[in-house]
Amino acid sequence: MLSNLELLVNFFGMGILFIVALGLIKRFRGDKIPNGSIFIDKIEVNSKNEIPGNLWSRLGTTLPIIITKGLEILVMILCLLNLWFVISQYIAFNLPYWMNWVGIIILWGVIGWDIANFYYNVNVTRLYKPLKEKYALATGGPYKYVRHPMYIGGILEILMFFITTGVWISVLLLIIMIIALPFQAKGEERVLKNKFGKVYEDYISQTGRFFPKITKNI
Repeated sequence: MLSNLELLVNFFGMGILFIVALGLIKRFRGDKIPNGSIFIDKIEVNSKNEIPGNLWSRLGTTLPIIITKGLEILVMILCLLNLWFVISQYIAFNLPYWMNWVGIIILWGVIGWDIANFYYNVNVTRLYKPLKEKYALATGGPYKYVRHPMYIGGILEILMFFITTGVWISVLLLIIMIIALPFQAKGEERVLKNKFGKVYEDYISQTGRFFPKITKNI
């Protein structure tokens, strides 16, 4: 198991990096459309201004990530109070030290992945709100290969948090998100197809939902 200092330094560092990166993106990119994005200011006439997915799919994809963020903060507080080793006996598995470091290293990569997602997606919409009327379809960076890279980042963050800390509730959160995610993703894609028609259908044909589409050249 990682020490208090190792956990605190890495989790705190990841949080600071992410916050600083988002601030820099907001300042220097602003509302400029990143390379590869498709700006759409005319939606399909018959499209409805609906919220993608249903209540349980939205909760199933957002709550696990929110709870994981809260658990990361809790771990940092316990480390600061020198209570992590005491409390972890009741809430975490004692995974091998080398496995903890694998989780930490991949978590740093997930932070970079999430930063890229926010850079290339200028119109991140909260799941409880309808999509914006004017929309820049993100097709650059991670979006060039998969249609839902933010959800991939969420899945990886929960999994790597478990590997790093051994907190067993993360396994339950991961299962909930994996079950809910396909339903939410399909709901979002249906709404986007209704709104943007062939533009989004062409994008679907070139990308995978969660994994890059493999094409064979014969």
